[in-house]
Amino acid sequence: MKTRSTYLLLLSILSFFFIQTLAAQTRNTVWLRGASLNSEGWDGTITDMKALGYDFVNLVTIGNGGNYQPGEGIPQAADILAADLDEENILGIAHDMGGLILRKAQLQNPNISAMILDGVPNQGSVALKFMLERDGPGIPTRAQLMIDGIQALKAGRNCDDCQFVEQFELWVNGNLAGENIYSDMISGSAFIQDLNRPENLPTIPFVVLWGSASEPLTKFISNIVFPFSNSDPFTKCYTDFLRNARKKAKEQFYLSTIRNTEGFFKRVVNFLKDLIEDTPNILDAAQDVIEFVKGFIDNHRNQILAEIQAIRDREEELARVLQCELANQSLSVEWLLALNQNTTPEQTTVEIPILEEYEDCLTECGVDMAYGDWDLPYTCEEWCAPILDQPTTTTVVSLYQPNDLLLTEFEQKLEGAAKVYHLVNTNHVQETDSKVGVLADHLQDIFDGGAGAAFVIPK
Repeated sequence: MKTRSTYLLLLSILSFFFIQTLAAQTRNTVWLRGASLNSEGWDGTITDMKALGYDFVNLVTIGNGGNYQPGEGIPQAADILAADLDEENILGIAHDMGGLILRKAQLQNPNISAMILDGVPNQGSVALKFMLERDGPGIPTRAQLMIDGIQALKAGRNCDDCQFVEQFELWVNGNLAGENIYSDMISGSAFIQDLNRPENLPTIPFVVLWGSASEPLTKFISNIVFPFSNSDPFTKCYTDFLRNARKKAKEQFYLSTIRNTEGFFKRVVNFLKDLIEDTPNILDAAQDVIEFVKGFIDNHRNQILAEIQAIRDREEELARVLQCELANQSLSVEWLLALNQNTTPEQTTVEIPILEEYEDCLTECGVDMAYGDWDLPYTCEEWCAPILDQPTTTTVVSLYQPNDLLLTEFEQKLEGAAKVYHLVNTNHVQETDSKVGVLADHLQDIFDGGAGAAFVIPK
């Protein structure tokens, strides 16, 4: 009996240590997102990483009484988070504003042992400054003035274009409504300057993930308006709108032209038929026939004018479509310039043709392709390439910093990182989605120790 009791005691001790060992394998983590539509959250990525076998617990609780309350503002949210984390060896993973909260909390809580900063405005955000700052009370912000200018381009053109500019404006105004929170995130704010003082830089290992997007602004707005979908309804709607508008203009032109020309020549044929029947010696009266035909054309000039008007209508419809397109493209360009207003563009040289014939060729080819009148298996560049055998000239062009359509590369980076990962072809909203781009690959490398032991999550 004594032997059995000893055995049971030994088994209990071994079970205790086994359970403790298993518990020690679980990594404590906090996954912090942004405060607004800029970030859809980490839920899907957390599920995906656990499905890959990574053993971790997420210590974040959100809402009233929770330890993550970004609506309180960055300093207060950091205080709340730091005061609540009693567990040891915590790995923080944060996006957008959540990264600034994590950095601030880390300075107050030694239990946070490593950080992953993903798409974080570590140097502040020029874009937010563009959206929030104004020259005086009651004066629109620079972003609002930009939008007013874009809307003016569309004025009177009946741009049934999926409300892309309008949705962009709603996003800008939404950020403006949170000015009291987001003002700490703008470039040059007192908070950013203080957080980046040498004594306030991270005191623990950290890695930086920064995103850059090669897709249009419409995709970014789609991700904001539809945060739980990887579809791109704005780009699709925008593309369909242009295609259908061009098709409609082309069809209207052809139908009008055919109808008018058909009717006109039918009358000419009938007229000549009647004339021949009534004039047996028509060859002897050629001059009279000419006069009769001329008189007939004069009397039916309305058909000719209608055909000309059809061409004008087609060009007017094309002008309407292109002006609507210009408004959307202008918004993208203006936003890109706003993102890079405080950066010095890289200068590079390129060779360009000096002959106007090449540009004319590209323009004519582009028009043909836009209207579906291009049946050759060549691109416009290939078709016009022979012209490039002529002399060229060298010119200097500016290359702006890569950006995720909200933050530039510089704004996302922070000196001293254990490793820096690039989220290629990833806009700001997509930076928390493991199903998009290379985020899942980078997280696996980090969790497997690719950036150092401080970031390891066991399987």
